[in-house]
Amino acid sequence: MNQSIELTKPQEPWIGPRGRIGVVIPSTNTGVEYDCQQFIVPGVTWHFARFWINQPELTSDDMFMAFIEAIRPTIPLAMRDILTAEMDYIMMGMSAETFWGGLEGNAEFVERLRDVMGPDMGLTTGANAVQAALAKFEVKNISVVSPYQPIGDKQVLRFFEESGFNIINNIGLR
Repeated sequence: MNQSIELTKPQEPWIGPRGRIGVVIPSTNTGVEYDCQQFIVPGVTWHFARFWINQPELTSDDMFMAFIEAIRPTIPLAMRDILTAEMDYIMMGMSAETFWGGLEGNAEFVERLRDVMGPDMGLTTGANAVQAALAKFEVKNISVVSPYQPIGDKQVLRFFEESGFNIINNIGLR
């Protein structure tokens, strides 16, 4: 989907005068929106767009892979929709797809989003956020706790290894 949104009339900043953060989340996720609403910063507002999930059961590698393949075409649609509310920043409120394919996979994911949102708006993915936080604190050794199936764990571990982290332990909560 190579469609960029161009807004011609800016909205008055009565709501969110310091910033509007768009959060793109799976339709089945009930936690991210709640968590974001707990972080109340005066003048900053959260705005949510959901992408369709038709594969809620993720109890095997095959089901998890079907989930990843199913969400890929729906994320740009949610991104397109949230951009009409004139966001200042976009946060991806999910992580599996952002780790997929290691560093290169995350870069490709970001590029697909940039095809829709353009190059100038701020964007945070789960992979970028955790990588930046660990680098800020100069962390080198990590343990990973994951809700994913083994196929997802492999992708997360690959991302961290390619990012230069030493993985001490990996625990899957499936």
